[in-house]
Amino acid sequence: QAEGARLVRDGVAPVLVISDGGRPGSSKYRICQQPDGLSVRCFSPQGDSSRSEARQFAELARDEGWRSIALVTSTIHVRRASLLLERCFDGDVFTVATSLRNSSPLEMPGQVMHEWGGLMEALALDRDC
Repeated sequence: QAEGARLVRDGVAPVLVISDGGRPGSSKYRICQQPDGLSVRCFSPQGDSSRSEARQFAELARDEGWRSIALVTSTIHVRRASLLLERCFDGDVFTVATSLRNSSPLEMPGQVMHEWGGLMEALALDRDC
């Protein structure tokens, strides 16, 4: 969320949209409750998947009339997240990769395997929004 907040503060984006910011106790909840002068929209995904997140982002973008989105996500999630969002949203999707934070080196192999599995599923099996 720090990179997204920077983009809004720098005038690159008018609104910071945070997924999972509506769940008390989540790491993103605080900025949703105290936006520190930023225009912030927060939601909790319906369903625990990147696909459901992409659907909700795209729906919000359509409702707001946005023609482009800057997607900020971790480096290992960029390909799958942008693929899913591009399938759900008719506008331009620009991606900004950030490093994983709060992850131990022991968690990295599992995260990489999860991303590869999800990407293979999105490319080969479940090709819709």
